[in-house]
Amino acid sequence: MMNSEQNSPNTGDPITPEYAIKTQARTFPIFECRINPDWDVVKFANLSVARKHPDGNITVCFYLVDLLCFGVLETEYYYHIPFLEYQDRLNKIRQYMEMKLVPYVLIHNIIYAGIAYGERFGFNPANEFTLVSQFNLEKDTDKIEILEIACGDEMGRPIYLKSGFESEEEVLTIIKRLEQTAGDGNFSIVDGFSRDETSEVEEDDDYDDDQDVQ
Repeated sequence: MMNSEQNSPNTGDPITPEYAIKTQARTFPIFECRINPDWDVVKFANLSVARKHPDGNITVCFYLVDLLCFGVLETEYYYHIPFLEYQDRLNKIRQYMEMKLVPYVLIHNIIYAGIAYGERFGFNPANEFTLVSQFNLEKDTDKIEILEIACGDEMGRPIYLKSGFESEEEVLTIIKRLEQTAGDGNFSIVDGFSRDETSEVEEDDDYDDDQDVQ
């Protein structure tokens, strides 16, 4: 998935994109942030945060946030890619989804509201978010304006949208977790949901999109 490396100024050893994002991404100014316009209706947000390097290249992270139950489901990141490659990736997404420009504060609040909501019911954000792509966001401090982001159904209860890709064991694990954390009768399950209908995060062969529910 990652195709850009640079050398360490001290050792000459290659710096991985993961390490570079963790240690350098926040030093670059935010270039633009995008989201699907209907995120607050479908409660699934496809987000992007792009930062621009002094040479004009882009570091961008994409996030899929489930505001109904799990929080950050998937994330993908590209470090120091040419601006034209960044535009090309956005154009591919636009073939099936509009991605409108929004202020960074909205992106930040959606992501962290989703994480907090998921954690209430025992679901952690995707591993790649914890390990890498969170560092393309600003630090979650009191300096960030707090916006009200509605999660769950109209009563604030979680909705588990079954993707159809889970094993029977995974489904039972999720339901048991919800019974333990939300309480029997305090959540709902919807069958026949396809994540492909809401997730436009591009997948490469080495991309791990597993949701951490441990």
